[in-house]
Amino acid sequence: MRSNKKTSIKHKLYMSQIALTAVVLISVFAIFITYFTVKTVNTTKTNMQHSSDISVSNLLNYIDLMENYVLSASYSTDIATVLSEDSNRTIFDMQGNYIKISQSLNMILMSCNIPVSFTLYPVRDDIVVYDNLKIAPISNINTQSWFESLQVNPNKFFYYTETEDDDRYFCIVNTLYNSYNLSEAVGYLKISTDISNFAEILQNSVMENDDSIFLNENGEIIFSLSGKEYSEDAIRAICDISPNEPSIVKLDKDGFFASKSTKTNSRYSVVVLRSTDNIYKSIYFMCLILIGILLLISAVSLIVAHRISGPIIKTLDELIIAMKMSDLGEFKMIEPLENGSDELDDAVNTYNNMVKSITELVKYNNSYAETIKKHELNLLQMQIKPHFLYNTLDAIQHFAKENKPDDVVYLIRNLSKFYRISLHNKNDLVKLESEINHIKYYTAIENLKHNNAFTLNINIADDLMDYCIPKITLQPIVENAMYHGILEKENPVGTIELTAKTEGDYLYLYITDDGAGISEDRIKEVFNGETHSIGIVNTDSRLKVFLGNECGITFESKENEYTRVIIKAKGVKLYDKNSDC
Repeated sequence: MRSNKKTSIKHKLYMSQIALTAVVLISVFAIFITYFTVKTVNTTKTNMQHSSDISVSNLLNYIDLMENYVLSASYSTDIATVLSEDSNRTIFDMQGNYIKISQSLNMILMSCNIPVSFTLYPVRDDIVVYDNLKIAPISNINTQSWFESLQVNPNKFFYYTETEDDDRYFCIVNTLYNSYNLSEAVGYLKISTDISNFAEILQNSVMENDDSIFLNENGEIIFSLSGKEYSEDAIRAICDISPNEPSIVKLDKDGFFASKSTKTNSRYSVVVLRSTDNIYKSIYFMCLILIGILLLISAVSLIVAHRISGPIIKTLDELIIAMKMSDLGEFKMIEPLENGSDELDDAVNTYNNMVKSITELVKYNNSYAETIKKHELNLLQMQIKPHFLYNTLDAIQHFAKENKPDDVVYLIRNLSKFYRISLHNKNDLVKLESEINHIKYYTAIENLKHNNAFTLNINIADDLMDYCIPKITLQPIVENAMYHGILEKENPVGTIELTAKTEGDYLYLYITDDGAGISEDRIKEVFNGETHSIGIVNTDSRLKVFLGNECGITFESKENEYTRVIIKAKGVKLYDKNSDC
């Protein structure tokens, strides 16, 4: 929550747009994928069930045709009658009957519209001539398992598969009975078809399935479209599939959707298999396509959202930056947003009106403060100038009465230079160099009045002389050092030293005298205005007026040893050597 509060409104807008887009896209993705998965699985099961239904129907129709053909061959000819005749007939008669039977079988075979073949096995082996194609001796089959099974359980039809010369055949055997004794079998008529014909039927019936399996009632695989060899466990799993109920089965470690179809009272069924990997792979590819589409939609939506919200965010940024700059004193008007929202226009207009009002108020306050500063400066200067002027004029009068014209001229010349500096410069701030010259003239005047009691030492680097301070800053402090420091000593002679340095953004000036010093109580009285000495207080006030309340005067003193006045001023430097501040 803390980090969220620190997030800019621009980022919050972008994040809200992204979050809204993400929620919509994720919801659409989840709904679509769920729907597509369910739809794909259901469609797959439906198609597989339909495929297995068609396959088993087509295969059983094929088998029904084979049954009809073998029945037609058995009863639309005289095969059973011929085989039922006794053995008293001549060999020529039997040969003629053979030819008749062979012709009948050929006619039936020609009428078949599916590829089949017939083979007749007469029980009596002495009545015909065998060609081992359409008619073969029973000795060819009496040792085969299907014949033995038929002897144990006689059926009208017997179904089985056989392999001959690497070809597999599906066979149906119809038992022929004696026309005069229906309990006596006189022969067996077999109809066969190549199992590869089933492959064509299954191939035409499948719908993108991995395998179609043709099963008999014993759970034996008659034919597998893929030709795959399944393990015994897999065959059991295939046989256990419930008809008409598509399900998922595990066959030899692979998963398959399986659908089984059969018909009532049918010996055969068809199982259709489709790999779950293939189905889920299609879902996976659809997911990738959908993700690509959603990413494209999200990119377009973000671009559109950025184009729509961009001007609003830009205006908000300008408004926020302008507000931050106003804290630093820089007020800037903001252009309203074209076709923007009413709320944002109201905020911008309100801010612009506020800036306009503040700007006008600042101008008024600056003008008023400037006027106040000038009045205060004039008042302070008026307090300083008469005090010094009266004393100097008295000295000039004194030297004139004593007929000392050189001293009078010296005083008048230094006095004129002193006041030229004080009055000629109309700026509030002057270079330190000008202030130094100012106190030099002042010291020269005071030394003439006090018999050279004062020594002025200036130890200030030349590169500091271009810094600016309020004018008439040093003179009151030097005057205070003379009259309240040096002249109050038992031996009223002393030195005043001026030094300076810069520290950070400030200029520090040190005025040190070796006079009588001043007590802390006296310092407090000076700054509290409890004395008649107003020079120090006026100077401190002017420093604060022009340079700020952090500037001003502080004292360090030890009675009967020294007094040091420290002036803290802003480090404003004038780089034009030929002009004053």
